[in-house]
Amino acid sequence: MSNDNENFGLLYSAYHKFYSALKHLNQFCVGNDLFDNISSLDSFFSEYRNITFVLQKSLNKTEYMDDYKSIRDKHFSDPVSKWMVLSRNKVLKQQPFELKKKVIVTIYLPTNSLEFFVQEFTLSNEEEYSVLNHKIMTMIADLKLLEVHFSIEYLFYKEHSQELFEDITVSIINAFNFLQEMEGRIQEDNILVNQLKDKIKKLHFYKTPKEYLFIQDYVYYADVNKFEISQRAYMSFGVKDSPFCIPSKDIRISLNAFDKLFPRANESLKGVFKAFLFQHLFIYQEPTQKVMPTFMVVYEDGAYTLHSFQGTIRTTIYREVNAIAKLIKFEKIKAVLFTCEEYSYLLDDFQELYSMSYPDRILHAKNEFASFYMLSKQEEGIVRCSFDLKRILDKEYIFKQIRQLERQKEEIKNSFLSPIIRALNDIWSDQ
Repeated sequence: MSNDNENFGLLYSAYHKFYSALKHLNQFCVGNDLFDNISSLDSFFSEYRNITFVLQKSLNKTEYMDDYKSIRDKHFSDPVSKWMVLSRNKVLKQQPFELKKKVIVTIYLPTNSLEFFVQEFTLSNEEEYSVLNHKIMTMIADLKLLEVHFSIEYLFYKEHSQELFEDITVSIINAFNFLQEMEGRIQEDNILVNQLKDKIKKLHFYKTPKEYLFIQDYVYYADVNKFEISQRAYMSFGVKDSPFCIPSKDIRISLNAFDKLFPRANESLKGVFKAFLFQHLFIYQEPTQKVMPTFMVVYEDGAYTLHSFQGTIRTTIYREVNAIAKLIKFEKIKAVLFTCEEYSYLLDDFQELYSMSYPDRILHAKNEFASFYMLSKQEEGIVRCSFDLKRILDKEYIFKQIRQLERQKEEIKNSFLSPIIRALNDIWSDQ
């Protein structure tokens, strides 16, 4: 065994087990049946637990055993780690992992949303993915509506109907941090370990936010009997010396950060709104740049988050709007700012446009605008500011539009942002 350590290094076996665990998990997907996904999970739990087993054996009778024990206890003493040990023991000695699945179909209307279909599945009643998908699509088409914006969400649960992947993500971060710290302590530069780390970086499942793997956005166009799925993107930031990325919406930043570019902007919501507006106007003015729809959520504690995303159909925006509205119910949110590109039409054409699906409707658009919204019940009310993209480089026009910032409640009362407006109104009416 000492010869193996000399050939492969002290950390190789542990990294290989970590890679194997993640590779098994990478096979998990919504298109698999529960049998296949359970097999992936069982293998993941087994290989994950072996990380510490093989490392302990590699380090046996070396000077690093005391370091190993303290670093192991540091990263694997939380409740998630204890659950991982129990899960591994159970799948190896008792039975396969007990996995449950729930499928939720949500339809998005112009000003709200509704759950159209909800069903839970276990091994005893699961429907094949293609059969269930066809069933959902048939129900959507049978609504006989001109166009239907809807999403299909897949939720996976462990025992006691608890969400599964929050804990699995925590366990993977724990293992990564453990191996990183052990590597720093041992100071071993090993070509095989480096190759494994490169292979780990190429796996996607463990580091991709599950809403992008488990939620599918669709639109159905009745006039051509066509379903279209959204191709989506989101803004995230890499973590130094880590394969993980953090979605921008999960990063809270102090409003004081605006002071460097926009002095005193954070003294009022309107000041924050103008800073948000100017930041994005600079991007709109770049001919080679495409501005992603972006939410800025302002919290009562003086922090904010940015959520920039992209979808090839409007369903993605509708779903994100409803997600922000749900967030307002649980977080202390002061205001929501939003920017996106919008089309404008002639009022005389509206009756005809109502009978068209969106791809046909935009052919009749007269202008494209960069629109900015601030939604708040506390101070400024509802504010909207729009800029004709054909005049986006006209400084005089830009400043004229900004000077005319006014409350526009009546204009956007039936807006696609209505779920957020209602959520804010509900919060402030309860206080």
